[in-house]
Amino acid sequence: MVILLCDLPEPLHGMSSINQKVQARFCEKFSNFRCINTSPSLFSRFYGSKFWAILKAFRFIISFLQLLYYTISSLEQSKVCYRSLNGGIGQLYDILFMFFLRAFRFKVYLHHHSFAYLNRESNIFRLVLKVAGEDVIHVVLGDEMKSKIVDMYGVDSENFIVVSNLAFFDKLELSCSAKKIGPIRFGHLANLCLEKGVDVVVNHVKRLRELGYEVELYLAGGFVDEVTKKATLDSISLIDWISYEGAIYGEDKISFFEKIDVFYFPSNYKNEAEPLVLYEAAREGCLLIGTPKGVMQSVIKRFSGYVVNYGCFDEFLITYRDFYSSYEKNQWPARIKSRFAIEKLAADHAFQILIESIEMSNAKAR
Repeated sequence: MVILLCDLPEPLHGMSSINQKVQARFCEKFSNFRCINTSPSLFSRFYGSKFWAILKAFRFIISFLQLLYYTISSLEQSKVCYRSLNGGIGQLYDILFMFFLRAFRFKVYLHHHSFAYLNRESNIFRLVLKVAGEDVIHVVLGDEMKSKIVDMYGVDSENFIVVSNLAFFDKLELSCSAKKIGPIRFGHLANLCLEKGVDVVVNHVKRLRELGYEVELYLAGGFVDEVTKKATLDSISLIDWISYEGAIYGEDKISFFEKIDVFYFPSNYKNEAEPLVLYEAAREGCLLIGTPKGVMQSVIKRFSGYVVNYGCFDEFLITYRDFYSSYEKNQWPARIKSRFAIEKLAADHAFQILIESIEMSNAKAR
């Protein structure tokens, strides 16, 4: 039996979204599969409040009892556990899970989503590794993440499988339609806040306009806090070439990317890993510009995008002049979409390697 131990929506965020997609794929691939949700999803309205930690603790107890039940009821089969690792203090729960899994001789796969313990050394994560043992397989988002774990924590480089978040995108038919001729349309979609760079985006595009460049800006997403919301909306309220579209989902999100030319994501979030929004933009042929956070640099460069340092307008201006002069506006979207299709195939292949590894581990355990 294969057990997936992870936080599922709600609340919905990058990690829980990917976990939900992993759950769907595992349901398709493994006949004897169980999933344990370690998030108190029924009480997601309390996410971010002082009650959340208490709710998480109660949910941990329930999750642990579920894991114990599945293990005892299928002692000869239940040998593989795929754990979506927490990023911060939540790894204290992971330590307890690792004690249990090692005691019952599970083959463990740890899926890493965060750079919280990679931007600086973490004694908690070091303890997770020690308790889990040396046979754990680490599923990471990119080579940057793998290198940091190897260099900082001495993990064997052979114990890794690199699986990009792109593997969990649905197979969609890519449109080859060209972008409309007109002003260069910048876009920024995120949980809008200073850490994700909404102020930088507005400031930089405004300065391009002051220099005489014909540009427009489209913002989308919910604001994280009221202070940033008021400051941002006040700064764009009288500007007809800047549009704020609010929180968008599904088809509205696709339409957003279809109408912009450049997706600008100057994140300064300290634990940024591999934002799904970069792939969503590339799928629709948007040129990517962003900062070298997490594995963003390699993602952006794979799609012929530009990496700039956070808040540096001079670099942004050089980038704008370069891509505007180097690309025919109706040609590079097709190139980016074509590259997306290639990268998607590579990501799917990597995920298939992961599936085969789990199948082999499950077979050995019986």
